[in-house]
Amino acid sequence: MIIIGHRGAMGHAPENTLEAIQIALDMGVDWIEIDVYAVENDMVVIHDDDLDRTTNGTGAVMDHTLAHLRSLDAGNGQQIPLLSEVVNLIDGRVGLNIELKGPGTAAPVIHYLDNHLPAPWRAEQILLSSFDHAELMEAKKINPKYKRAALFWTGEIDYDFVLNDLEAVGINPSLRMVTKKMVDTAHSHGLSVLVYTVNEKLDMERMRHMGVDGIFTNYPDRALDTNRHEKINYVELPAVNLPATKAFFTAAFGWSFRDFGPAYCDFSGEGLDGGFFQSDQKARADEGSALVVFYSDDLEGTQAKVVAAGGKIFREIFDFPGGRRFHFTEPSGNEFAVWGQPLSSD
Repeated sequence: MIIIGHRGAMGHAPENTLEAIQIALDMGVDWIEIDVYAVENDMVVIHDDDLDRTTNGTGAVMDHTLAHLRSLDAGNGQQIPLLSEVVNLIDGRVGLNIELKGPGTAAPVIHYLDNHLPAPWRAEQILLSSFDHAELMEAKKINPKYKRAALFWTGEIDYDFVLNDLEAVGINPSLRMVTKKMVDTAHSHGLSVLVYTVNEKLDMERMRHMGVDGIFTNYPDRALDTNRHEKINYVELPAVNLPATKAFFTAAFGWSFRDFGPAYCDFSGEGLDGGFFQSDQKARADEGSALVVFYSDDLEGTQAKVVAAGGKIFREIFDFPGGRRFHFTEPSGNEFAVWGQPLSSD
């Protein structure tokens, strides 16, 4: 799962500034995402179509001269950067996702890339994206060698349009609309899935479990830390008798639970970074099981705590594709399973 610094590392520095981009690079991101508008004969890096939220200026970006935009404070004394400044700072060390924001942005961006993209940059390190799919069509028409990805906020995805009209390499959907079915469908069409904006570790793990190709995040350090977890462990509880099982886990681990419906539950735990995990397997929901995720690299320690709290091993530890599973019964006889799935660092 690749980690993309959303407007740099905007959780740590003003968004879309060279400072935020440098922090993301220092954290070790795989890609950087920025937003651009074409103003006069250059491209400025800013997200909103007005200046009020992210600078000390006011009014619409496109109503001001380039000189005025460059005179503004974009936070921490930073200027609104130019695309060329971002390209020079990154220097081909990671990929760059350029979101085409303003009207008529595709043509000047392609012109810059064709004529001024310096070595050691390669064309395949550039990804153009936009909610304005007409801009992506224009980019394809001018020079199709730069990869394109269609942004979506909500609604149904027309895969035929994405594949055959845009000739895109992927879709970039919002976190709120991503499902396992969407990821599998996109992959079946040969499309990558890059999800925005994923800031919480639980969502990062959920996206990994769904098999997305990458995430945009304001906090690359959280995502990179998640990537370094040796294992992701999760517990499958029998929803038919959750009270007794939850009481057992509370006694064994000090976890406190909240319910999110018949097939889901949530907990917080002392010393564990844990929380809600939504099952994306319909069969599990139909069976009434509840999946709970927590992060630990100590499966044997988990086993020992369960046994110490009065639980018994129901089935020996055994391997399954991609990980290991323990089956236990707690003192009242309810069966549950603890799963461990090794995570790679890529």
